[in-house]
Amino acid sequence: MLRLLVFSWTGSLVFLSTAYAEEGSPMVFDPWQVSFTIIVFLLLFGVVSKFAFKPILKGLQSREQFIRQSLEDAKREREEA
Repeated sequence: MLRLLVFSWTGSLVFLSTAYAEEGSPMVFDPWQVSFTIIVFLLLFGVVSKFAFKPILKGLQSREQFIRQSLEDAKREREEA
């Protein structure tokens, strides 16, 4: 029985066995799946950064400006009263 010691991304040591690989264990390292996952993540990140980050950032900035203006107005009204 061939055993392989793998250092996983969680920082723990995982022992993989060829017997488990035949059963379809989720802990089997597949380089094609890893590379495909990285490519899909980078593509998705690129699409989201191009189309979603700017509107979200614009909305957050307008919300921040509204809150600042509301606080300044409330402070000014409190001082006038």
